[in-house]
Amino acid sequence: MTDQLTPQQRAEKKRNAKRKGNTKYFSAVRFSDGEKASAADKKAAIEAVITRFGGTREAALIKAFKLLSDDLK
Repeated sequence: MTDQLTPQQRAEKKRNAKRKGNTKYFSAVRFSDGEKASAADKKAAIEAVITRFGGTREAALIKAFKLLSDDLK
């Protein structure tokens, strides 16, 4: 007998998998307003770096984490 999930249950199951990191997707970041910069300013700064990088968002993210990892060693 197969699971007969409703569309809402399937969507919730998918959201939970993403939240727990059990998918091939990297979770989106929600920016919050801070004392020094608004959420829009933070997002714009990151988008500007990705644009200057010249590659895809995926490639930029991988490169950024590789550099961070090297810096933390």
